[in-house]
Amino acid sequence: MSLIAVCADKGSPGVTTTALALAAVWPSPVGLVEADPSGSDLAVRLTDGRGVLDLVDQPNLLTFAAAARSRPAADLLWQHCQDTSGGLPVLRGLTSAEQAAGLLRLWPLLAEALAGTGGGDVIADLGRLLPGSAAVPVAAAADVVVVVAAGTTEGLVHLRERAHGLVAVTRQVAVVLVASDRYGHAAVDAAAQMLDRDGLPVPVAGFLAMDLKAVAALQRGERSGRVGLSMLVRSAGQVAVALRSRLPAAAMPGHQPGTPAPVDGVAR
Repeated sequence: MSLIAVCADKGSPGVTTTALALAAVWPSPVGLVEADPSGSDLAVRLTDGRGVLDLVDQPNLLTFAAAARSRPAADLLWQHCQDTSGGLPVLRGLTSAEQAAGLLRLWPLLAEALAGTGGGDVIADLGRLLPGSAAVPVAAAADVVVVVAAGTTEGLVHLRERAHGLVAVTRQVAVVLVASDRYGHAAVDAAAQMLDRDGLPVPVAGFLAMDLKAVAALQRGERSGRVGLSMLVRSAGQVAVALRSRLPAAAMPGHQPGTPAPVDGVAR
């Protein structure tokens, strides 16, 4: 398995949406983990077709970390995930300041447990990863840290600053831009040139073409042909393949986690 950490710097949009879109089209078994120290976003976004929330309070990130402290196991994550109506296993994030306080000293253990998960890849949403964030150990343990940045001049400036910091403390960094379909390719070229000028070994995996209707459909667990043909899902599929190709090949014996139902129009 591989651990993929998705994060952003200040002013960068769409980290949770990017993580969800990538997980929905990931080309191998995968689970989505809300590891944002600021709290759970997906808990109030993911619903079934009737609008009923998919995720309950527990299990969550704190119960997983507590269990890992007493009985670490390669399949422990999947025992604490909740399967959404779209078929995606999700580990719900923190729901209160009290839970955040309870996890404060467990982040290094949590990072170790996520990196040691077997049976599938793990996409961890770290939110805005600023210096000193509690989630830095997860980024350090990840096989690749995906930095989400806006495909604008301001977004690229923030990207340069964050990339410099992450290259020094992580194994591998890649960039995904949030941009319109019309300007996405130009934004990718501009980011690649900027990173190359700075001498940073950071590839740009592509861009996500944001589509609010497609985002809402993914949050409802829809897997229709229309969703699969949306620019969001199509661009996410291309980014997922590019990122997966950069990860170490890993056999996945034993327990297989639930796998999201294929999104029509996207190769899995």
